[in-house]
Amino acid sequence: MDDYRDPPSFEVDRALTQLTRSRALDGVRGVALGQFTGFERDADDPTLGGWGIHDVLRDRLAALGVPVLGGLPAGHGKNPPTIPLSTQATIDAATGTLTVLSAVV
Repeated sequence: MDDYRDPPSFEVDRALTQLTRSRALDGVRGVALGQFTGFERDADDPTLGGWGIHDVLRDRLAALGVPVLGGLPAGHGKNPPTIPLSTQATIDAATGTLTVLSAVV
């Protein structure tokens, strides 16, 4: 028996589908995405129909109808910046900027 595991992009697709169907993303006003390391092999896998992580994210998040900004230097890359949670931020997808207001008042 082979030790089969879904490609990482399938796992992201499954998680986003669950969040959408459970309505957990209702009220989201924008999405900021960082780096996705470890997904490189998916883009070259012919069994996935040419879909990589960026295709999955674009497809699932477009349905939210909110600004989506990707490629931020955050996530699991080397030396990611700290991005505070539960603070106000402005996403400008046209200019590719995320402006986070100070988390300390």
